[in-house]
Amino acid sequence: MLVYGLALSIIGGAAYFLVLSVLGTSSSVDGSFMVSATGFSAMLGFALVQLVLQILFAVVQASFFSGLLDIADGKPVEIGSFFKPRNLGQVVLAGVIIAVVSSVLSLIPILGGILSIVIGFLVMFAVPVIVDRGLPAVDGIKEGFALIQKDFGNSILVYIIAALISFVGACLCGVGLLVAAPVAALLVVNAYRRISGGQVAPLTP
Repeated sequence: MLVYGLALSIIGGAAYFLVLSVLGTSSSVDGSFMVSATGFSAMLGFALVQLVLQILFAVVQASFFSGLLDIADGKPVEIGSFFKPRNLGQVVLAGVIIAVVSSVLSLIPILGGILSIVIGFLVMFAVPVIVDRGLPAVDGIKEGFALIQKDFGNSILVYIIAALISFVGACLCGVGLLVAAPVAALLVVNAYRRISGGQVAPLTP
């Protein structure tokens, strides 16, 4: 997961720098050179970068959850298991849909940030469902939401715990995410399988 994160950070940083260099405007204030992004072209450029990053993130999710679901199935898992995404196209489509909805809601004054968090909770099981059952994007989002409704109490508890685990990992200079991110994701997969009545392989020493 850390490898994925580092790759996305490098790609994202390079892409934003490229857009800023090509489409940004330069100015000098008190002798200091500054570059800023203004105008429709720059906004469009950043929007395209954001879309590409969202697609790459969806690829990461599809790959990572494929490996975690193999663990839940009790299958032998190795490093290569996390680089074999299942139902990738639908995961990408679901990611774009969720990102667009979250971006639009985030523009609402005051409530925008809260609504984005709510959306994150409501689609928590969407990617595991799409990867696990091979569903179309929209059907997977609906089914994931149905699972949230089925056991709202445990679902919100899992979401909060997973968020706290990730937050603590991020606070440890990001290095903690090497452990925190897989643990949080495995917690979500475990909750998804238990709420849906699916298989959860027992832990082996």
